[in-house]
Amino acid sequence: MAINVNAGRQEVIAAVQEIDGATVGAAGAQGGIQLPEGAIVLSGQLMVSEAFTGGVDITIAVAGGGLTITASDADAAGASFDGTVDGSVVGAGGASAVITTAGTTPTGGKAYVVIQYVVAGRAAFSEG
Repeated sequence: MAINVNAGRQEVIAAVQEIDGATVGAAGAQGGIQLPEGAIVLSGQLMVSEAFTGGVDITIAVAGGGLTITASDADAAGASFDGTVDGSVVGAGGASAVITTAGTTPTGGKAYVVIQYVVAGRAAFSEG
């Protein structure tokens, strides 16, 4: 049986969003990075650049997109929290990375949310 090779190629897309104490301290879930339909999440990280005050727990999840990042006590600058992925493909209409918090409401702090993904069927350039 012959193997069909798709000559199309694409780079990994890295979506980055800065969040701060005011963003994660607001009541309820906050919308974050938007992922397009067909996106396959490869990895996700929360990298703390300025310590959050109060020992806040931050959770970032892409509903139907196969990513969850859990940061317990995100109160140390330089801390990095890796997400878990399950290989799901984002469905029709795309999906948003939703940020929720638990614990003490922070009055300061900054972090970057980084989600790396590819989009099924998309080709940014072709081989050759």
